[in-house]
Amino acid sequence: MATKRPPVAGPESKPAAGVLGIYLSDSPWPVTLGQVAFGTLVLMLGVLYTFMAKGWLR
Repeated sequence: MATKRPPVAGPESKPAAGVLGIYLSDSPWPVTLGQVAFGTLVLMLGVLYTFMAKGWLR
């Protein structure tokens, strides 16, 4: 008698995993998670530079 294995949970049952980008391998977009992180970093540094140049961070 074979033991019955529990069903494997898919992406629809783990919303936090989808938010964290774990299921990006089957995404229809041509960008990677690293490219998104790099773009976000560049934008954050640009905003920080703008705020410092304006003198709003004292």
